[in-house]
Amino acid sequence: MGSQAKPTRFIFIAGIFLAVLALLPTAISPEIRGSLFMFLKGPLSISNDAASWLGDLFYFRRNAQENRTYRQSIARDRLESLQSKEIRVENERLTQLLELKPSLAHGADHVFFARVIARSPLAWNRTFWVDKGYEDGMRENLPVFSQEALAGKIIEVREGASKAILLTDPNCKIGVLIERTKQQGILFGTLSGECRMKYISMGADIKAGDRVQTAGLGLYFPKGIPVGVVTGVWKEPGQIYQTAQVKLLTDLGKLEEVAIPDVR
Repeated sequence: MGSQAKPTRFIFIAGIFLAVLALLPTAISPEIRGSLFMFLKGPLSISNDAASWLGDLFYFRRNAQENRTYRQSIARDRLESLQSKEIRVENERLTQLLELKPSLAHGADHVFFARVIARSPLAWNRTFWVDKGYEDGMRENLPVFSQEALAGKIIEVREGASKAILLTDPNCKIGVLIERTKQQGILFGTLSGECRMKYISMGADIKAGDRVQTAGLGLYFPKGIPVGVVTGVWKEPGQIYQTAQVKLLTDLGKLEEVAIPDVR
């Protein structure tokens, strides 16, 4: 209370001095008026400077707070916009998977829709994990599809998750055929993350641009599922068959949701 009363007391006293100075008769010596003015000039100047400094500090803090609030609002709007865009993109991917379901459901008891939850840092384009496990009915060797094409197959099933091997893995081999000529062969991955089709007859008509699809061999991969497009053909040295380079229709490094038909 004492510290708060001092400025008030000083202002009150200064006011009295100013009033007295104003009421002094003009006959009073100018030296007396000058002395009183100089006595009050210093404290009053200090008070004005302090008040000005406090005012500047107050407005600086207020402006800083307003700028902070404005930046937070912009950041929040940008985040909401990005989230909204991601939801739209995700809905488009899921819609494409749902549109694929009728073709997958042929011969399948059920079609699982799963999210990619993990990838191996040592084999980014060769294996990944999805959020469906044996309690959901998942089994080994079930095919894994992206929005429009075959991506790989399930090779390990655990509680709450399953591991898939991608077409680009050298250990993943499936029967495929050329859509235009029905020429069959085996699709396999390479260490460089590419896919090739081998065991193509030497006299087979195959060229760049031909579409490759599943041959339907075995129990797990339905026939006619798109896989990729031929980009080149050559004869392996010392072999009696041709080999084709195949560009997959799906970017396996960007998979986020997959469809897994339970083919029995």
